[in-house]
Amino acid sequence: MGEIIPRWEWRHFAKEIKLDIDLSKYEKTRHVESTEMYIPSTVVDENPKFRDNKMDVKSLQRVDRDGLEQWKPVIKVEFPLPVSEMEKVLKSTDFQCLLLNLILFLLKNFLQKQKTIQDLYLLK
Repeated sequence: MGEIIPRWEWRHFAKEIKLDIDLSKYEKTRHVESTEMYIPSTVVDENPKFRDNKMDVKSLQRVDRDGLEQWKPVIKVEFPLPVSEMEKVLKSTDFQCLLLNLILFLLKNFLQKQKTIQDLYLLK
């Protein structure tokens, strides 16, 4: 994975952002918009996500007084995950939450793809 440099990030999981702090006091190093799926947990400080056919796991290092979070990447691997990497992911995350969300993710993708396969039927 190369040199690991913890990053300061704002994370917001909502449709609308309302902040009581002045973001202009923070230097903007880059702005990234992407589509990804996070699997947050209230049990552990590791945060897995899926993006661009990869699984990333970041570990929360600290939070400043304004709520800015510093995250350190600990796992970054492409799918399909090798068994050794999957073991690391399972050890560092909230396994039950990860497993449930992974099943939902796979089911959602399966249901989207089944519309394009003529001989596949979904029974309820």
